[in-house]
Amino acid sequence: MKHNLLGTVIATSIAASATVLPFTYAYASPAKSPVVKKTAKPVVKQSAKLVVKTPIKPPVKPVVKPEPVLLGGMNENPRWLNANEMIVSHKTDEAQTDYLLNVTTKKFEPVLSGISNASELVVSPDGKQAAFIDESGALFVVNLTTKQVKQINSDDKPKASLVWSLSGDNLYYIEADKGVVIASASLTDGKVTKVVDDQMDFKTDLHLSADGKTLLYTVDKSGKVDAAAPAEDDPKMLEQQVKVDTTGTESQLFSFDLTQKGAKAVQVTKDKENKVHANFLPDGSILYLSVDSTKESNNTAVKLISQDGKTSKDIIADMDIIQPLVTNDGKLILLVNTGTGKAVYTVENGTKKKLADLSANAEQLSISPDGKNIAVVSSTETGSKISVVSGSKLIDITK
Repeated sequence: MKHNLLGTVIATSIAASATVLPFTYAYASPAKSPVVKKTAKPVVKQSAKLVVKTPIKPPVKPVVKPEPVLLGGMNENPRWLNANEMIVSHKTDEAQTDYLLNVTTKKFEPVLSGISNASELVVSPDGKQAAFIDESGALFVVNLTTKQVKQINSDDKPKASLVWSLSGDNLYYIEADKGVVIASASLTDGKVTKVVDDQMDFKTDLHLSADGKTLLYTVDKSGKVDAAAPAEDDPKMLEQQVKVDTTGTESQLFSFDLTQKGAKAVQVTKDKENKVHANFLPDGSILYLSVDSTKESNNTAVKLISQDGKTSKDIIADMDIIQPLVTNDGKLILLVNTGTGKAVYTVENGTKKKLADLSANAEQLSISPDGKNIAVVSSTETGSKISVVSGSKLIDITK
């Protein structure tokens, strides 16, 4: 066929024209570069970090606690039960109510319910009970925890100046019709026993020594009235003609030994100065505030005297003292008039130290059983309030 012939011719032509080389050529492949094996780096697995995003909270507003509602009005005579509680007397024109008051929280609650016009409560040595007299003269005791009231007896004689025995089994008091008799009532069976009956009138301010063996009280005498018959029926003329002899009417202190059978009262003081705020020291000696009414200034002095009255001395005579108090461990606390106001001082081993400045309205101090807390009664426009000394400041617990 035609196309096959053409293919043969072309192939022959190429073969005839090819040059014949005199040597044999061998083709060599290019040399390969040596392969360098790289040491593989160890793969360090990193632990994944857990990133926790704290959600942004709105700022927390501080919780503002409401201020406690304070007991207002006329609040007087704080009596400590312990370092944190006291009883205060709240007085109105109609009645008197004693409240149990927490010094820290300032919360208060009445101690007695259903009993009106009771006397001020007198706290027992252990702070768990309080004694009082109702308006009929009957003697009662209230448990300050349960508020249960127990009547001791039905004796209706007027009573004043209640004092607990150290054991808490008896109550001493002054029969207050004329203040002649000092008696004791048993809390077990209500039996009344006369302790002092010396026909001396106007006994007041009864106290018991730290060892429970001696009573201390004050005797006030009334003046003698010498009134001539008026020349005419005129009250002013009558007032001018009436004369009162006050000779020998100064208050005097007496002690009575409870341990001696048939004992008689001992007159401790005999001078012409008035005596107030008398009390025992832990060692049995007697401390009181002497007031000389004949002096115009610096008319007070704190004096110390033995139970038999034979030895006495001035403790402090260079301050205008309103009230001295003695702690259970014998430390002396003073309410002092400074001229521009009032102040609280302590006295230990003859050294005076100011604790706090008070306003001129401060009237009374009261010390807790451990001697560490001091309550201050101050007059206000609406009555009187009670505060507690904290450092050098006062914190109101009533208003």
